[in-house]
Amino acid sequence: MARATKGTRKGTRSLFRQPPRERGKTRITRMLQKFEAGDKASIRIDSRVRGGQPHNTFNGMTGVIVGAQGSAYLLRIRIGGKMKVVVAHPAHLRRPKAA
Repeated sequence: MARATKGTRKGTRSLFRQPPRERGKTRITRMLQKFEAGDKASIRIDSRVRGGQPHNTFNGMTGVIVGAQGSAYLLRIRIGGKMKVVVAHPAHLRRPKAA
């Protein structure tokens, strides 16, 4: 038997799948969107963009932008009682919908 893979994208086949009408190249406006410190952003990993992906544990979580690191952003997220800082490229970040 073959050994099970232990890669970073293990178990993400359905998690990272794009809806049929969104398949193909990602929009350039999503890659170039700007955030300021204090803005809220939610992580939605875009599998079409390989670079700057946060770990799949953080997919779907919302946090606050703390700062920038190169072309990526630092996002502070609460998991349980701990605060984590996640580095993510803007292609994987979206502004949360207003309630």
